[in-house]
Order: sequence, then C-alpha cells, then structure tokens
Amino acid sequence: MEIDLVVQALVGNCIKHIEHESLNRIYAGYSQKYGKNVFVKAYKQGQQNKFLVEMAVNRQLNNRYLGQNRLTTMIDDFSYILILEDLSPKDLDWPNNEEKLAHEMGRQVALFHTTVQPIQGMPNTTDLVKIVGASIMTVVSKETRDALLHINEKFHDNRHFWNDLKMTESVVLHGDVGVRNFKIIENKVALIDFERARVGIKYVDFVKLFYQDFRLNPKLIDAFKAGYLKIGTLEEISENIKWYAIFYTAIGIYKYTEKIDDQNFKLIGEQMIDDCCRFLALT
Repeated sequence: MEIDLVVQALVGNCIKHIEHESLNRIYAGYSQKYGKNVFVKAYKQGQQNKFLVEMAVNRQLNNRYLGQNRLTTMIDDFSYILILEDLSPKDLDWPNNEEKLAHEMGRQVALFHTTVQPIQGMPNTTDLVKIVGASIMTVVSKETRDALLHINEKFHDNRHFWNDLKMTESVVLHGDVGVRNFKIIENKVALIDFERARVGIKYVDFVKLFYQDFRLNPKLIDAFKAGYLKIGTLEEISENIKWYAIFYTAIGIYKYTEKIDDQNFKLIGEQMIDDCCRFLALT
C-alpha cells in the first residue's frame, strides 16, 4: 500500500506493517530518524478524534509520544499518523496469577482516571440517558430494540434514578478496559490503547472487565478494587447507576454482535441484560 511507503519515509525503511484487527494500520520497527524502536498508527479520515485522543492521552500519561503527521492528501483512506516509542509490551500471564494481576490492573485504571484530563473533541457520555436512548434506536433487530426500550423505561420509572444519575461522578474513561489492553512493560503491568477515551461515569470502565475477563469472580473484583484504592477513590455508587452502566455496556455489545459474529461476546451481553432484568424485578 502507498501508505506503507509514506510511513517508511517518515520514520525509516526498517519499519514494518503489523497485522492488526483494528481499522488502524499498525507499524513497528527501528527508526533511523528517532534512533529507537517506534510504534506507528495510521488513522483513516473519519478517525480524527481517535487520533487526537490517543495522542493527547499518551502525552498526559507517559513519555511515549514522539511525533505526528497530518497528511495534506489522503492516502489509501488514511489521513493521520501517530508515532510513539515502542516499549516492547508483552502479554500478561493470564489466567495465571489472576488476583495479583487484577490488583495491578486496578492501580493502572486508577492512575488513568486520576491523571488524564479531558481535551477538546473528546467524546462525552456524561448524559448517559441520552446516549442510551440513541444507542437503542440503532439496534437493528426490532424485537431486541423493543425489549431494550422497555428495560430503559423501567430504569427511568424509579423515582431515585434521576437524582442518583445527577450525583454520580464522571472522569475520563479509558473506554475499553479488558485484559487484552493490559501489557507487561518494563516488568510492570501497564494500560495501553487510549483512542476510545471519553468522559463518562467511572463504573462504565469496570463492566466488561468484571463480566468478560473476571467472570464476576468476587475475589478478582475485590483485588481490582483494592488496587484501585491505592491511587484513586471509589465513591459509593447507587445500585440504579451501577446497573444502568451495565445496561449501557450490554447495548454496545448487542450492536457489535449484530455486525460481527461473536457468540461468546453476545452471551456476555445477554447475561448483563438478564442481570439488569433481575435488578428491575422484570423476571
């Protein structure tokens, strides 16, 4: 691809494309220009916000940022290039040492929540009611959409819900907290991949991790929270808002699995919905 040649010209011919599941085009290798190993992301035209967020968060959270380039002419649908130092991340030894790793994950998420500040253009999901309503209407299946609308109405019928929502703290969320986005860097657990960062309710960052990776194991959840409390605070969150955050996450999973055939992930979303229904006494 022509974009490969552009990236090589920017950072050096030793850079190589790496196959990756995201819409970005990923490169890594030694850069003659920077005199070190680099990790490069090329973003498509419609991903300007992700490019800006990833760049800004890295500059706030670590020293990896090396440079960026906004192409004057779109090449192979790509318009933005972000250059970071490659710290040779390694996968976690998961599921071995789960409790110890869960504790360190909590510390890293707390570090993110307490360090990263909003930037202009960062998505904002603080108005969760509006976001949930809009998300439900984009679900393709009418049967699923109608069921989700009914659940949403039941949340709203609770007379404490609206005040609870108003009183709930918002922070900059990572947006995709899961085992796959934690790596071992310089012998320590580290959180990576910040392009989905957004402002929102803190608990939203915990839901997929607790359900998908921790399998709602109370020991892992407690270890995570203990690690989080080493750096951050966990304000008391009402049951209404906790379950609404889970509901919001489940809607995202439903939308994803309508496009991508991932039965295991779909089952997790269905479990979240079933749990929400039990909370609302709908079953």
